[in-house]
Amino acid sequence: MRYFDCFKIAKQKSVNRKTVDRKEFYMQKALLEEQVESVAVQLPALPANAKEFFIKFMPILAIVSLVFGGLAIIGLLGLGVFAIFSLSLGITILLSLLLTIAEVVMMALALPGLFARRRDGWVWLYYAELLSIVVSIISLSILSVLISLLWLYVLFQVREMYTESGVA
Repeated sequence: MRYFDCFKIAKQKSVNRKTVDRKEFYMQKALLEEQVESVAVQLPALPANAKEFFIKFMPILAIVSLVFGGLAIIGLLGLGVFAIFSLSLGITILLSLLLTIAEVVMMALALPGLFARRRDGWVWLYYAELLSIVVSIISLSILSVLISLLWLYVLFQVREMYTESGVA
């Protein structure tokens, strides 16, 4: 065996390992998923037709949320200019702005997986929803927290319909 063949074999093994690691990564439990799941299983299950409705329209709802998230970012940027003179309000708005940007990015990353019904889309949407709860708590919006918790419930109701390979 020649010297360069060893590098070729090592490179091929590392490429295969990265592919397997990515698949395994998305099939593992997400952050706080077990804790939220323990609460979600105690709640009543949605009927099958409601689950199918949410699965069908979840990507569209994510796109609508992206649009509203973009508008929220613009609004927070505008408020940030006026709140720069108030330290506590400025920090709250800056933190909300950064977390909202991260939430919008996660929603955008979830879109391809949601359309294909893959688990990675569900995981990104789950992370975006967790971040939405944090932003709602920071901004002291009780209604937003309740709505986010409702969407978290819906996400856990349809979770088993998102698989590694998705739907063809």
